[in-house]
Amino acid sequence: MGNNSKTEDKSPLNNKRGLYGLRNIRNICYLNAIIQCLSSTSLLLDYVLNQEYVSDIRNPETLLVIEMFANLIQDMWNDQTIPSWAIHVRNVLSRYNRSFLENIHHDAHELLRYLLAALHQELNRASSEKRTPSVKKEQGYDGYDGISFDEVWQKYLKTDNSKILDIFGGLLKSTLKCTHCGFSSTVYELFWDLSLPIPLDSPDDNLDINHCLELFTKEEELDGEDEPFCEKCKRKQTCLKRILIQKFPKVLVIHLKRFSGDQMTRKINRFVDFPVAALNMGLYSTEAESDDVFYNLYGVVNHRGTPEIGHYTAFCKHPYFGSWHDFNDVFVTPMNISHIDKSLAYILFYEIESSTQSITNL
Repeated sequence: MGNNSKTEDKSPLNNKRGLYGLRNIRNICYLNAIIQCLSSTSLLLDYVLNQEYVSDIRNPETLLVIEMFANLIQDMWNDQTIPSWAIHVRNVLSRYNRSFLENIHHDAHELLRYLLAALHQELNRASSEKRTPSVKKEQGYDGYDGISFDEVWQKYLKTDNSKILDIFGGLLKSTLKCTHCGFSSTVYELFWDLSLPIPLDSPDDNLDINHCLELFTKEEELDGEDEPFCEKCKRKQTCLKRILIQKFPKVLVIHLKRFSGDQMTRKINRFVDFPVAALNMGLYSTEAESDDVFYNLYGVVNHRGTPEIGHYTAFCKHPYFGSWHDFNDVFVTPMNISHIDKSLAYILFYEIESSTQSITNL
């Protein structure tokens, strides 16, 4: 793969570049849709096409997901005639999850998480093998943290430091406050994407992404069986919990939780509106008066059908020309993004506006 180039013009100014359909071999439409959105992620695309990833590979003697992924992306952007097969990526990725070898209808969001985690692991610049899933600190009564946000992020970078983290990595701040004594603690946690609940009890037919974000960041009372242990009271107490964004990623991936129930057997087909331009995430920042943080849409993974029998497609914005196309396995057609059925949208890919001055509250 990647060596039999026959394209007439490989320059970025060739507007046919990257418009490459992928064969649905052994029921891998879920992977094809994710690959098309990652192929349209300009920061990741440049990293792969310029072969910057080569110097970041930690164990070049083993067969790696990054090699298969990079070969596929290079084929998609340098040649329109050879059969580029995403199934090679799936086969190598099965080292991390054997279930991907089964020719069944897998979840695209689960696949994305495994793929990004595998690429991060293989490209991790940090010397330590041990990951830091979260950093906890006790705030006490006066809100004094005792550690700066910058120190928190630097702690993560000691064990997690890759181009994947540079692009997709963000930081959540989860605060827990005891309603009995007022003692509070904070946990900081890395995220690659935000999994947002879809409100089911809202009578508003005009449900949009902000309703989902408000529900995700809404203060929640934990009581009864959900009561956490208070470090000050030395017993379980009713507590208030809230999650906000501490550090914004360059690329924001939003997963709408459309599947629920035992073994994800139920699907929520509700229409959820979302902006193509200027999604303001500053509203969900840890700072009470945070600057606006705007994101623009460039990719959508859609799901049609049921959890058992369904089909994934992708809508992607060309990273050079800004034109939108519908990627349905091998079929690639121009489209108008304003005419899409938003009840099918499952995963949204947003990139931060270049005019946004700050993407972090560190």
